[in-house]
Amino acid sequence: MSASRANGWAAEDWNALVDRLCGKHVDKVGLSNELNGADRIVNGIKIQTKYCSSAYDSVYNAFDQATGKFRYPGMKLEVPKGQGKDAIRYFAERIRKGDVPGVTDPAEASKWVVEGHCTYEQAAKVAKAGNIESLKYDVMSHAVTCTCLTGLTFVLTYAGCRMKGASQKDAFQCAYKRALATGATYLTVSVAMQQFFRTQAGRDTMAWVTKGARKAVEAAYQTEIGRKTITQVASRQVGKQATEQAVKNAATKIARSNVLMAAATTVAVTVPDIVRSCRGKQSWKETGKNAIVNTAGTAGGWGGAVAGAAIGTAIFPGIGTAIGGFIGGLGVGMGVQMGTKKLVDWAIA
Repeated sequence: MSASRANGWAAEDWNALVDRLCGKHVDKVGLSNELNGADRIVNGIKIQTKYCSSAYDSVYNAFDQATGKFRYPGMKLEVPKGQGKDAIRYFAERIRKGDVPGVTDPAEASKWVVEGHCTYEQAAKVAKAGNIESLKYDVMSHAVTCTCLTGLTFVLTYAGCRMKGASQKDAFQCAYKRALATGATYLTVSVAMQQFFRTQAGRDTMAWVTKGARKAVEAAYQTEIGRKTITQVASRQVGKQATEQAVKNAATKIARSNVLMAAATTVAVTVPDIVRSCRGKQSWKETGKNAIVNTAGTAGGWGGAVAGAAIGTAIFPGIGTAIGGFIGGLGVGMGVQMGTKKLVDWAIA
């Protein structure tokens, strides 16, 4: 969203998100930045997105300025919602001129031009912070993960309470409260972080973190297992035939997002402790201990996810990467958190 063509990126993300929520299979191949390649493939159909302020410009920019020919043969041209009628008319004119290879009947323009799920104005708002459209997009984009995380927290908490001897009612109440708190925390942190990184301060922070993430990816890529893990994880975003640089770029974005999310989550779970200390309901010593434990647990979970993904990749690439990352993140994160708590309790009586 901080790129020079923010409106276009916002439109691509919005349309891809809605397609996924509608149950369609979406492959965002455009992340590989292939010249004149599709932005995404939806249920096997290649789509190129052009979001300009007018239907004429949306169509005009899909044609090569030197040759006058359509730059995306075999792909459907996606224009802002509300521009479809005019865009089809302009596209038909280009067909009539012979500018669309393989297409001679102007009446077929309606088969090649489709409207996106959002208007140009909505896409422009999604690219900026502090408005209803961008907030709605952020909530929608994290809704699935939030739901899964909430359900998983409920199941694990309920099982843990029952194993400790709690009654079904008490276990249910404990799991219910913790699941809601976890889901609410995740959604709040995610949306707040997305909004922050649309601001100048957020973009500056992201640039700084990106530099560190890129160095880490480059270092990991020099090892055999690091290269395999990065390729497997990143290829799910940029496509199986992505170039080495595209894979590294995708891995850098993934690493950057995880670092930022971990930092934001740590802050989110620490702030309530600070508030309680300010109100005299909790000692500052306890707040400090909790902050150390939460930071260690979050860092351990991230490191465990990376290690687990590497092991999963070596055993069964693809699904093994995802399962390994999940188990590694959960197991190591909890282990580090419990170990750190015991150490801190011993060191700070």
